[in-house]
Amino acid sequence: MFNLWTNYYKKGSGILAYNDAWNFFDQVTISPSFLQQNQQGFFFQKAVIFNRPFMLQKSGRYKGYPLRTYDFDIYMRGYSDHFPVYLVMMKKAD
Repeated sequence: MFNLWTNYYKKGSGILAYNDAWNFFDQVTISPSFLQQNQQGFFFQKAVIFNRPFMLQKSGRYKGYPLRTYDFDIYMRGYSDHFPVYLVMMKKAD
């Protein structure tokens, strides 16, 4: 299996921040055959961390972290304590 997030992690990126260190909570692995672009079916194009400015905590102890839904019992109007991830898969047109 091939872990799509290795390069992100080596560069210090992640989807979940804890004690000022980025980690990967959600990961997607694929079989190496999806890396071959000369096949009939779908092949891997890119892995993406969906991280937009509106999803970031602007102040406080979690500044720069994903904007949480709750900070203990305080509703923060956020999305999650981690960013979502997704894959872009391609298929050659006939």
